Formats: sequence, C-alpha cells, structure tokens
Amino acid sequence: MSIDVFRSSSLRGVIVGMRRRSNHVFKSEIASSPAFRDSPLRGQSLQRVPRNDEENLCSSVSERAFTLVEILVALAILLIGIVVMLNLFPLGWQSFTYARRLNGVALLAEKKFEEFKLQKEFKDASGSEQGFNWAIKTQAIKLLENVEVVCAQLDIDFDYQGKKLSERFVTYASND
Repeated sequence: MSIDVFRSSSLRGVIVGMRRRSNHVFKSEIASSPAFRDSPLRGQSLQRVPRNDEENLCSSVSERAFTLVEILVALAILLIGIVVMLNLFPLGWQSFTYARRLNGVALLAEKKFEEFKLQKEFKDASGSEQGFNWAIKTQAIKLLENVEVVCAQLDIDFDYQGKKLSERFVTYASND
C-alpha cells in the first residue's frame, strides 16, 4: 500500500487515502464515504496529484537496494578486519602463557624466601620444584659494629618455549 494525494478539479479541498491495487475500488470507497457525500466536492471528478521526487524516497530500484559491488566491498573490508583480529590471538595467547609461567616463578620465590627466613642458620641451598630449578646463595653483610644482615640471592631457572630463562630475586634477613 502507498499513500496518494487526490484533489478535485476545482482545488477546493484535498483527500488523502490509502491506494489499493485498483484505483476504481479506491474511488468508489471515497465516493461512498459519509464525509465525501456531505462535502462540496461531491459530484466532481477526482484526479491523482503527481508526487515530487523529494517525497518519494524510494522512487527506483537502485535507490532501494545495495548493488553487488557495494556488498563485495563491504565483505572485503569485513574479511580484512577478521584476518587482522585472528592474527592477534596467537600473540595474546603467548603473552598469557609467559605471564602464567612468571607468576609460578614469583610464587616459588616467595615460598623459598619464607622458608629461608624460618631457618636458624642461613646457608646456601638448591633444588628443583614444580619444574623450576632454584638456588639460594647467601652472603653476610656487616652494617654497623653490632648489626649484621644476610643477603640472600635466589636464582630460578625455567624453560619457556624451548628457551632457558632465569629470574633473580634478592632479600635481606637478620640473624636476630
């Protein structure tokens, strides 16, 4: 359905209605309506008013639909964006696994330093735990005449993607 504007030949008034498939049906509906029977336009012929191009936003098929070229260009742009995004996923996954591995190293270092501080005597130690090789080296440092601290250096070696990596942690403990 579309909206058409009809006017009489005498230009006294305008009738707006819904046009159906047949103009004959529409004209007979207007002529039989109570509003039209009592109007001064009764008995005059009705004619269709031509539309302006501005009123009709979809005057042709080319204005209503996308062309094949427009669809192909949009798909090409979409595919380029998807390919770029898919190339970022492996980099993100690699960063995630490396960060998870470093988190494990940091947790092991915290655990070993706490165990080290609970000892009565500070001495060198080494071992392997959770797939990490670690070694603690100690060195006594005299700060003042009666103040002595122990510097503990913890080296943790680990494998990441076939590479040998190492992290170093340092803490200080007193003999008190």
